[in-house]
Formats: sequence, C-alpha cells, structure tokens
Amino acid sequence: MEMKKLDNQCIRIAKEQLSREGYADMGKIISPDMVLQFKERAIKLVEDYGKDRNFKMKDTDNTLRKLRNVPCEIIKSNHKELVDFYSSEFLIQAMTKVCDDVVEIPAYEHEQIQIVSQSEARDTHGWHWGDYSYILILMLESPPKEYGGLLQCVPHTSWNKERSRIIEYLIENKISTYYNTAGAAYLLKADTTLHRTTPLEISGKRRTIIRLGFSGTNNRRKKIDHGTLDTFFGEELIEMKG
Repeated sequence: MEMKKLDNQCIRIAKEQLSREGYADMGKIISPDMVLQFKERAIKLVEDYGKDRNFKMKDTDNTLRKLRNVPCEIIKSNHKELVDFYSSEFLIQAMTKVCDDVVEIPAYEHEQIQIVSQSEARDTHGWHWGDYSYILILMLESPPKEYGGLLQCVPHTSWNKERSRIIEYLIENKISTYYNTAGAAYLLKADTTLHRTTPLEISGKRRTIIRLGFSGTNNRRKKIDHGTLDTFFGEELIEMKG
C-alpha cells in the first residue's frame, strides 16, 4: 500500500497530545487501511505460533500478564510486509516528528515487533512501563468497549524496578481511559507512561494488536535492563541462547 504524505497539522496535533497525555491518536497519520492490511497474516501467526502467557511480573508489583503473543523472530520470518513497514522511511519520519526525538529501531529483538492477542475472560496486560521510550500500537481486532480491553494510562510517571510504586501512582494521579476500534493506531511514551489494558469481561471477544517498539535519545544514554522481557519470553530466550 502506498504511504500517504505526512501532514504537518496532523503531526502537530499528535505531538502535542503525546507530550500532554503520554498517548497520541495516530489515526490521521496511519490510516485504518494501512493498519488492517496486516490483519489476515497477523491473525494466522497468532493461531499458528502464538504462545499463552499467564504470570505476575515482579518488576511491576506483581501485575498480571495473561495473553497470547508471537515474538519478533517468528514475525520476521513470516510477515515481510509488516517488517518492511516497520523499517520504512515513512514510519521512521512520522515517529521522529511526532516524538520530537531521534527515533530508531532497538537493537534488542524482543523490543521490536510483537503480535499480542487477548481472547479469554480476565486476559489482560497489567500495569507496566516500557523499557524503551516509544511504542506504536496497530489495532487489528477490538472487542466492544463494554467487554473490556480498554487502554488506561497514567503519564509523567517513572519506573523504579526496585520499588515500582504503582498503587501510589494510581491513587495520586488521574487515570485516562481510551477505547480504540479495529484499524486504529496509537502511540505511547512508554517509559514514562504507566499503562495497562483492562481485563476482558468474557471469552471470545478478541483484542489483537501489533506492537512496534522504538528507542529514543534517552535510551542511548544509558544501559537498558532487559530483565522484564527476559522474564516474559523465558523459555524462548533459553532456547535461543543454548
């Protein structure tokens, strides 16, 4: 699909929203057609290669991870169109302008591309931050809002892995809630925005996304601890290193 020309007004609006909310609606920059072109192949990868995760993450005060995902190495071997889009000049330029930062693809593969799907009651990606600065989400499937799977954010927060203080942040700050339909694209300032997806209320209503990770200037100034994703992918990382 041909990439559309970047519109300065749309860039400005998304940039201001990201700075204010830690979240930006990217729908005027990345159209629903651009997002949904990846859907059929991505859903097939979830069905063929998706692995169920169900555990509590120590580094974020034991918040729950209950979902199915497909790691980057599988996607790179099986979804060329998505990989090409991820590294395209159009996307890197759009991210750089909206983020007002020098945006790059992280060297750490598990932070690059993931497909994540939630389809069972109580499936959730509990409260967390990102190790890298920016995450772009392409929404492939979205349940009706009354069935959960909503995005919630607390911007302008920080992650101390020794003492996350998630409960304090939730008590002391406003929680913003967003509903995104299939075809939506949104951006998170992930390392300073505490965020989660609310649990699904019933089984059979799927929330499926493509998660694209990007590093910023701050990430190149300090060493990144990948322990959280090492925990997330556990067995696969042992196999890769072995």
